[in-house]
Amino acid sequence: MKTAILNLIKTVLLIAVFTTVYSCRDNEETASASKTLKIDMVSASVDESGQPLNPLVNTNIGYANNTYVIRGSGFTGLQHIYFNDYESYFNPNFVTDNTIFVTINENTHT
Repeated sequence: MKTAILNLIKTVLLIAVFTTVYSCRDNEETASASKTLKIDMVSASVDESGQPLNPLVNTNIGYANNTYVIRGSGFTGLQHIYFNDYESYFNPNFVTDNTIFVTINENTHT
C-alpha cells in the first residue's frame, strides 16, 4: 500500500514538473520568427478634407501626423514602425495579424 502511494506521488510530481517546464516556453518568439512580414496595401484613413475614406484606397504618399491603415500579414508581435528613419506611433491594441493603424511621426520628412 505504501509503495502504491509513493508511486502515485512520484507520478503526480513528475507530471507537475513537466507541465511547469512546458508552460514556461516563449510562444511569441517561435510564432513571430516563423512569419514573414508582407504589406498588401497602405491607405490613408481620411481624405484631404478630413473625411473618412470608405472604401480604403491604396496610396504611396504619407504625410506627418496622419493616420494610415496598413494591410498585409505577419503583423503579430510588431514592435516598431519607421517612416524615413523616424519611428512612428501605433497602438498595439489596434494591431492584428493582417491590419495595423499607424500615425506617421510629425518629424518625418516626406
